[in-house]
Amino acid sequence: METQKERVWLIDEIRGLAILLMVVYHFFYDIVVLYGVNIPAFYSPALNLVRDLFAGLFIFISGAACRFSRNNLKRGVQCLALGMVMTYVTAAVMPHEPILFGILHLLGVCMLFFSFTEHLWDKLPLWAGIAGCALFLVLTWRMKDGYFGIAGLFELPHPEILRESGLFFPFGIIGKGFVSSDYFPLFPWLFVFLAGTFFGVPVKAGRMPVFFYKKHLPPLAFVGRHTLWIYLLHQPVLMGICIIVFSILR
Repeated sequence: METQKERVWLIDEIRGLAILLMVVYHFFYDIVVLYGVNIPAFYSPALNLVRDLFAGLFIFISGAACRFSRNNLKRGVQCLALGMVMTYVTAAVMPHEPILFGILHLLGVCMLFFSFTEHLWDKLPLWAGIAGCALFLVLTWRMKDGYFGIAGLFELPHPEILRESGLFFPFGIIGKGFVSSDYFPLFPWLFVFLAGTFFGVPVKAGRMPVFFYKKHLPPLAFVGRHTLWIYLLHQPVLMGICIIVFSILR
């Protein structure tokens, strides 16, 4: 999606919708977790499911967009570097709620990984690639809960030494006391990203329905083209709003 002619507008619009929903979620996170507003529904399984669906959609679309990039290595380095900036800033400003491996870290590592392995994935049929991603997504979905596998079918617990080391949180292996206010480990989310890269092949080749390539909601497409800046700036803006509002209320 490097030139106006090559853009797939539906991808921009979906990505724009996903980032806006993420901003809304983070606003409620701020007022519930940081300011103690009592909203029980915020912790409900249904809302957690919706959150994961839209986060997954954003990651999936980011994978598809990699097929249009001229330099995923450069994009990956930039994204990961910005993620590390977020880590240091949140550790300084919110030491009890740092971002140790958030969505920018995830996307940065995924882009780097894809830049080095794209030629290998291109050897797979699309159906096999997407099916394989779906399988490993299911097998790694409960990594944060301490095991690899499917609940009630087979469960392979993480080795205790890996949990206790505290070094494997980027892979979804976390120990007691681990905290990251924004946490998207490589497992299972890497497989959502890779599925998106397979999906991006027919999209780039123009084999999708015509509506994929038409502009439907220009404001949403604009947001989708500037998701990185929105992600970087939305929390300072939200925190500023919260500080003003809660100062007045108190």
